[in-house]
Amino acid sequence: MFRPDKSSQLSVSAGQSFLLFSFFSALLFNLCFPASLWAAREERADTAMVMQVKEGNILVLKGGQEVRLIGVRGPSIREFTLNETLAHDQGLRPEGMEDAAQQARDFVKYLVEGQTVRLEVDPAHAPIQHRDREGRILAYVWFVSPVYSTPPDWLVVDPDPKTPEDGFLNAAVMRAGYGTLETDWPFSFGGKFLALEQEAKSNQRGMWKLLKNKPKSPAS
Repeated sequence: MFRPDKSSQLSVSAGQSFLLFSFFSALLFNLCFPASLWAAREERADTAMVMQVKEGNILVLKGGQEVRLIGVRGPSIREFTLNETLAHDQGLRPEGMEDAAQQARDFVKYLVEGQTVRLEVDPAHAPIQHRDREGRILAYVWFVSPVYSTPPDWLVVDPDPKTPEDGFLNAAVMRAGYGTLETDWPFSFGGKFLALEQEAKSNQRGMWKLLKNKPKSPAS
């Protein structure tokens, strides 16, 4: 089960929060997401309450509408054949996939369940009306990130947020190792998400602990 280090969280004022995020965003966020990324962001956005996290990449909003995280293919709590396919495709041990799915859901629940998030669609999905085959909204999800004394290695934040929702959930799931690149639909940040996946894999985070062939360290 995902258990964040609550002791590392700080209770700070809004001004202190701004200073803390300004300090570490250049160290953490810009390593993977250069400022040019934000120029391409879709302006259409809506906020909604997350009532339930069904999977590490599927949310249920107030009112019952489901959202699927753009770009994130992850293990499933319910669909065992999906886990078998994912394990086969990624060289993972299939016996650990259900646990990885539960950890992924716990991770996302910690961040957004019961919280108001901001949803953004990708212009590349206009031809499919921003929906997947099951009718779920395809979205980038932004959340109000906690403030940490030491930022966790999975955190991805907008260094210049225009709203309180500064944490990038899709990217955080990828960086935490609970997803691989979804290729069913094209999207704007594929190269950036692939870099996050490779980082998570090389550090054996999340489901990448199940790799049958462990990546070699640079020193080896």
